[in-house]
Amino acid sequence: MYVFTASGLEDKVGFAAGKKLGNAVARNRVKRLMRECYRLHQGEIKDNLCLLLVGRKPAVEVKYHVIEKAFLNLGRKAEIFGR
Repeated sequence: MYVFTASGLEDKVGFAAGKKLGNAVARNRVKRLMRECYRLHQGEIKDNLCLLLVGRKPAVEVKYHVIEKAFLNLGRKAEIFGR
């Protein structure tokens, strides 16, 4: 997860999954899971932030709850929560 402050701009979110993850089905699944995790927690995220969520190889084989736990842990570490 990459976090950028965007003073004066609206919030933006990007999801990326490179070709090293596998075929298109695997890449799209990882992006779908990350998108859903963001959607469920977007109300808790501070304003004026740009987020880039990047899927890595281990994310291909895990369930949603593992990705959600990783998102929440990284978010707390990056201090993006706080509404």
